This record gives sequence, C-alpha cells and structure tokens, in this order.
Amino acid sequence: MDRSERKKIKQDEFISEGMRVFQWIEDHPTQLLVGAGLFVALVLAAWGGSAWMRSRDQRAADLLSRGQAALDAPVVKTGAKPDDPYAPSFASATERSRAATERLARATAVGGKPAALAAYLEGIALLENGDPTAAIATLEKASAELKGDATVGPLAGAVLAAAYDRAGQREKALAAWRKLAEKDSGYPRDMALLGLARTLEGAGQQDEAARTWREIVDSYPESPAREQATAALGRLGA
Repeated sequence: MDRSERKKIKQDEFISEGMRVFQWIEDHPTQLLVGAGLFVALVLAAWGGSAWMRSRDQRAADLLSRGQAALDAPVVKTGAKPDDPYAPSFASATERSRAATERLARATAVGGKPAALAAYLEGIALLENGDPTAAIATLEKASAELKGDATVGPLAGAVLAAAYDRAGQREKALAAWRKLAEKDSGYPRDMALLGLARTLEGAGQQDEAARTWREIVDSYPESPAREQATAALGRLGA
C-alpha cells in the first residue's frame, strides 16, 4: 500500500480520538462516572471538599464549568446564544470549539486542580478546532498534572496520544498507546489497542497493525472496537 492510499485511509476512516473518548464515556457511564453536566462536579468532589472551598479553586471551577458548557453546547441553525455562561449554543461547530478553547484557557490560567482538568478539556477543544500542535502542549501539561488521578488521567493520556498522531508525531503516539494498553493503566485495553492499531496502520506498519487488530477480534468479542477491527483485517487482507 503506497503513501497516498494510506493517507486516504486516514482521511476516510480516522475518527477524532478525543471525541471517541467522549463516545466511550457516553456508552459506559457507570464505569467512569462521567455524564453530561456531571463531569466537573464528580471529579472535584473526588478531589475533596476543602479544595472546592478555596477561593482560587472555586474561581477556576466556575470557569471550568463555563468551558465545559461551551464544549458540550449544541449547534443550532437559528437563535444561537454564544454568550450564555452555562447554557450556550452556537451557529457552527467551529464557533463552539473556539469558544470552548477560550473559556477553558481562562480556567487553566488560574491554576489549581480544576485548572488541570480545564487543560484536559481545552486540549480536546483544540483538537476539535484543528490545532493538534497547541493541543499537545496543553495536554502534556494536563497529563502530568493528572497522572495520579484514576478517573481523568488515563483519558488525558488517550487524547494526548490522539493529538500526537494527528500532528504526525507517530512514534510518540505509538508509545502513548502502548503505555495505555498495559495492564492496570486505567484505560480500557481494547480501546487502547484500537488507537494503537489505527496509528500503526497510518504509519505504514501493516503487519503489526494486523496483529493488533487481530488481538482485538480474538480477545475482546464484546468490544465496540471489534467491528472496526474485523473491517480493518478485511481491508488489509489479514
């Protein structure tokens, strides 16, 4: 398979890994205890009430809530409300991503643990806005801050892996996905293998990609990734 064919595969079949993470969350709300409108509150509660009461963290948490509201906001044909702090709507996905990035950047600048969470969400918004290089800088910081957090840390690592891949930093992407595929990483291994297989295929490493796709099919028959893995094996003739 030549470079142009591989590029077409990436263009036609690459799904935003950041949004895939959100989709997985929506499909598995119990496992990660994350849902629309609850993400910020649940994570901050896990960090402890005392942190919530500190003025800096309270300010950051409010800004974070506004940023998440923009990130999750609907796109509407008429009557957009981009300036609404907690229930905005936007005329286009581009405007939504830009607004979310701006709001979350303000939360990130405040500092504290809510700011680390804001940096993670800001990275997703930057990816949505088509800026993987800026997303990497933000997500690297967020991943370092959230490394010990069992709820958000693995998700930040997955979005960072996706950002590396989107920016063409394939070796870093592969290393990140392999780390997430390790036992006890906190991230679903089948989904880590999905990210790894996509990156391997995009990098032209067809044999290893096929082995990874095969592992998904053989080891995770109930995984939502299995259908994609089966299709990939057919495409690769493996």
